[in-house]
Amino acid sequence: MLTNREGLRRAMVALFGAAIVIFAACGPSSADPVGGMSVAFNVAKSGGTFKQIAFVNCLTTGGATGNGLTSLLGGLGQDAMAKAGVKPDDWNGAYKMSFDDIKTSETSRSGDTATVNVNVKVTTEIDAGKMRDLIKKIATTQGVVPDDATIDAGVKASFGGQLKQSVTITKDIKVVQQNGKWVACGSEFAGS
Repeated sequence: MLTNREGLRRAMVALFGAAIVIFAACGPSSADPVGGMSVAFNVAKSGGTFKQIAFVNCLTTGGATGNGLTSLLGGLGQDAMAKAGVKPDDWNGAYKMSFDDIKTSETSRSGDTATVNVNVKVTTEIDAGKMRDLIKKIATTQGVVPDDATIDAGVKASFGGQLKQSVTITKDIKVVQQNGKWVACGSEFAGS
């Protein structure tokens, strides 16, 4: 009888452990404002360069959404990229971004709106060769054929002379509840 109880206890512990592993593998939940912010970070991390740029735009403005692409490309839009045959995924190797040392805490909540304080280290890195190739491809369709030295100088000037840089962003972000989920930085960062 004692061995059956011990076996049952071991089976229960194993099932409980498996449930914890399965729950953890599902990722963060948007059931509260901090969870909504965590979901937004995960969407940005896996979404490629343009989604990451849009997310940083949100982080630096306190929750506003918009397209940071224009600032990266100096006004060239998606039409110019499409004409040149450049896909959004082509930028992933030329412009890398990471989010590290993420700290979030809810600072206020009223009804369907909350404020989450975010502190994150954002690191960007440019692969000069890949960036040069993309810019040359786009510029050529615009009737401009810059040489490599001109492109390299322009890229360095656009990024303060540094191809790799980090900045820590500390900002209060507005998070809203939509359809039972807490959403940060707009529906494109709400997850599935």
